[in-house]
Amino acid sequence: MIAHPTKVLPPYEVAAVAAGPTVYLLAHTLFGYRLTRSVTARKGIATLACVAIGFAGLLLPALVLAGLLLLVLGALILSSYLLPWPSGEGAEASKRPEGAATGRL
Repeated sequence: MIAHPTKVLPPYEVAAVAAGPTVYLLAHTLFGYRLTRSVTARKGIATLACVAIGFAGLLLPALVLAGLLLLVLGALILSSYLLPWPSGEGAEASKRPEGAATGRL
């Protein structure tokens, strides 16, 4: 990817590039489910988008593949700051003592 960013990557390299964010989001979603017994649609949609981009990456140049994956991750981060939390998390946030960690990065 670094040596030839404008060329289409072989399938095994596409899998390596796309699997990183996909596995991270899937594991983060499952870990959150294990702790809270709830799943946010945002992470599920972002995970599916990474999988779709991985398949599209078989036809796209390496730089476009990486850019699309970064776009999905950036949109997920931005949505967590701009959109309101689901009602279950908001209720818990109001019970936290002042100065407690919010769980948002």
